[in-house]
Amino acid sequence: MFSNCLEFTKARNSKLGLENGTSRIDRKFITKMVMDELEELKEAKDVTEEVDALLDATYYILQHLSNTGLDIMPIWNLIHRANMTKFEKGYLDEQGKWCKPKDFVPPDEDIRKEITRQIAEKNLKHLFLD
Repeated sequence: MFSNCLEFTKARNSKLGLENGTSRIDRKFITKMVMDELEELKEAKDVTEEVDALLDATYYILQHLSNTGLDIMPIWNLIHRANMTKFEKGYLDEQGKWCKPKDFVPPDEDIRKEITRQIAEKNLKHLFLD
């Protein structure tokens, strides 16, 4: 899926005369786009519209990340591994969410290290906030 979004980003940036992988995360823009899709999900009339809204939100997010130049797969793997550990001692709450155990270790520091490594290796200094 991510490769499709990267393909879209390259085509978009080519049309706009921009370099690939040079943008920061635009919180305002991506929040609006995803919230619009979640509103469509809320108003969906059938499973087709539900799936369309969910995948459009996912596409926006992945496409937006692809424009940063980050390789998200190592980061994704860190998050996935952390999520899978929830099943060892976690529990299901009344809303159906699988919750973290008390001794859950979030992957934040490993994610920070991976992003820092990629910024240095790929010269992605544009990702730093002012």
